[in-house]
Formats: sequence, structure tokens, C-alpha cells
Amino acid sequence: MQVPFSAITYLKNDFTTEVPFMSSVYNQCLYNHVDAMNAILHIWTTPKQVALGPRDKQLPNFSAAVAWLAANDYTMYNRNAGGLAVIGDTDILNASLIFQQPATPLSIDEAYQLVVELLQKTLPDLTLTTGEVATSYCPGTYDISVNGQKIAGLAQHRYQNKIAVSFYLSVAGDQAYRCEIIRQMYLIGLQSKTITPPYPDIQASSMTTLASLNTHYSLERVVTNLTHNWFPMMPFDRNLISATTLQTYIDRLQRRQSPIIGALTN
Repeated sequence: MQVPFSAITYLKNDFTTEVPFMSSVYNQCLYNHVDAMNAILHIWTTPKQVALGPRDKQLPNFSAAVAWLAANDYTMYNRNAGGLAVIGDTDILNASLIFQQPATPLSIDEAYQLVVELLQKTLPDLTLTTGEVATSYCPGTYDISVNGQKIAGLAQHRYQNKIAVSFYLSVAGDQAYRCEIIRQMYLIGLQSKTITPPYPDIQASSMTTLASLNTHYSLERVVTNLTHNWFPMMPFDRNLISATTLQTYIDRLQRRQSPIIGALTN
């Protein structure tokens, strides 16, 4: 499909636990630096972290669920894209393609297809399939699978006339452990021995990593392919985002974290 911009830069961050929602802070800042011609690919990794969706806060025993995550050394934050929890660590690569809605607006599906194309160009020797993997965590129409096992998930956020299509890609690490962390979160949050809709009955066999597929893709190789194979990208000048601007968005987005803070202090 036709790309709705003519140039793209990229910004790579390796976040710490100090501000768990720092990826959202940067995305908000980067909305101010895209226009009709220029897009940005924000790429990042995190330490052990769980990004919670709006429906996760509706768990009957939400306080116990987030306390259990904290006891297992996971930080948490409420994300603004997607409906359910996803997990992060240093072996999972995250990215957001941020661009301005073109004069002929892109539908939600068309915006997703841009990132599906980006991922296929990034992993050219794999056959990627798009479609919901119901027993994965945060299942959705734009789950990305190889041989029936999910390796990536997509989400989308729109702000004024700007679009951010985000994804996580499981490059390496213990995917079965990640699945069990989220599965236990739901069992505790539901106060049940079974997981019922709208929460997914997560099965570790439904997900995998690039490493488990015996591919040659390291984190570094994936980043290189992301920034070279689909569209030639130059680094974004991070000096364009001031410390004052970052703090403004930290303060603003901090208010969204109140359900987690309240749950952990109850």
C-alpha cells in the first residue's frame, strides 16, 4: 500500500524502571514532531514490566492482581492503546510508527497494514500471518504469528490528527514464563480457578519467540532491519525534546496511573 509520508526518522530508547510509562511520554512528545511529510519510528525496550489495558482495571480483585505482579518484580502502567495486558522485558522489542493522518484518511485497518508491511520487511525470510490468537495474552485481529504461534501484537492510538500504531515483538527469552505471569494475574484478579471472557485463557503453546523459531534475528539485527529494510531512516534528533517537555508529559500521564497506585496502597 502507498506510504502516507515521504520521510521517516527513528528514535531508540532503552528505558529503566524509574518512570514505567516513559514510552507513552515519548510517544506524546513525538506527536508534535510529525507532519504531512515526516513520520517517526519510536523503538524501545524495558525492564520487567506489564502494560495494563482498560479492561484489566475491571478485574474483581484488581488490587491482588497488581500486588502479585509487584511481588514478582514487575512494574506496571496503564497504557493508552490496546485493551488487555502485555508484558515487557529486555528481550522484547517495542515500537510505535507515528505519523499524521493524510488528506485522504487512513482507516484503522489501513493504518495497521502499514505496520504489518514494516514487520514483513523486517523479517523477510519468515511467513507472517495476521489474525487473532485467542489463547495468547492481549489477543486481537492484528496478532502476528508464524506457524500458528504468536510472536507480535499490534495496537493503535489516535490523537487529534496523529496516529500511532504500536507493536511488541518477542525476540528471545522465556515466552512460557511470560504467559504464566499474565495467566496468574488473571486467575488472581478473577478469584477463580479458570479464566473467563473478556480475559484470555492463555496457553503458552500459542506463543513463541524469534529465538525459539531458530532464526538468526538478534535484537540488534531486528532494529537494523526495522530502520533499513522498509524505508531508509535517519536518527531523530532527541535534542528536539527538552527535559521540560518530557516532565510536562510525565506529570500529565501520571494522573492516568492512579488506579495502579491506589491498588498497590490499599
